[in-house]
Amino acid sequence: MSKDSFDYVSIYLRSFFEGPRYQRRNLDRWNTITWSSILEKYTGKSTFEIVQLIINELRELQYGLTPALRTTEFLYNKIITTYQDSEACKYAVSDPLTALGKLLYKL
Repeated sequence: MSKDSFDYVSIYLRSFFEGPRYQRRNLDRWNTITWSSILEKYTGKSTFEIVQLIINELRELQYGLTPALRTTEFLYNKIITTYQDSEACKYAVSDPLTALGKLLYKL
């Protein structure tokens, strides 16, 4: 592949902007998401809206993680740990279902 080709340039740009630093920054943001941090950020929102905001934010960040961490299982575990702090959602995650879709529906 020549250095002047479009494919080379696009791979170079992607690795520059979405490389290890980008992935690490997304993992740091991923790890700071908690029930209380989202409640603090979005005061006045209903429990349902907070649940949706957390899920949306995690799904968005998921694609910026390293490929090994983009799995459904990693997202599933993060959702379980995030909602354990919520009185409203504690029941849904106390006996979580094995499928992500079913867990999200239960929340």
